[in-house]
Amino acid sequence: QELALAEWVTTISFETSLDFAYVSTGQVDGIITINIYAWDFAAACFLAERAGGIATNFDGSPWTLKSRSVIMASTKETHSFLLNLVKKHSLSSVK
Repeated sequence: QELALAEWVTTISFETSLDFAYVSTGQVDGIITINIYAWDFAAACFLAERAGGIATNFDGSPWTLKSRSVIMASTKETHSFLLNLVKKHSLSSVK
C-alpha cells in the first residue's frame, strides 16, 4: 500500500530490519518506524550514521538502546522533512 505525502515521497512498508538496511545502504532516503526494539535498529543506525546519515528519536534527540520509535534518513533534508511529519501528526510523544 502506498500513500503520497508529497510529490517526491512514497511510503512503502518493509520488515523493520530490511527498511533500516535500505537506508543504511542508500537504497531508501528515509524511514519512520514505531514500536521497535534495539535489536531491530541499533546496527543499522550505527552504520547509517557512519555513512553520513541521521538517526533520532521522534523528538529529534539522539537514539539510544532504549529507543522504541526512530527516524532514520540519509540526508539532513530528508530527516528534517520526516521529523516535521512526526511533529505535524503529534507523534513526538510516541516512545
